[in-house]
Amino acid sequence: MAKSFQRYTLHVQLLYIQPPVWRRITVEGPDSLRKLHHIAARQTR
Repeated sequence: MAKSFQRYTLHVQLLYIQPPVWRRITVEGPDSLRKLHHIAARQTR
């Protein structure tokens, strides 16, 4: 049987920038902080 993971939707926003710059990112529960950093960095390019 396949593993069941929770998914989280994160709202990532750069501070002190006008107009606001933000991204909505969906990640699986067991993803590490390092992987999350790489996902967020890729989204801003």
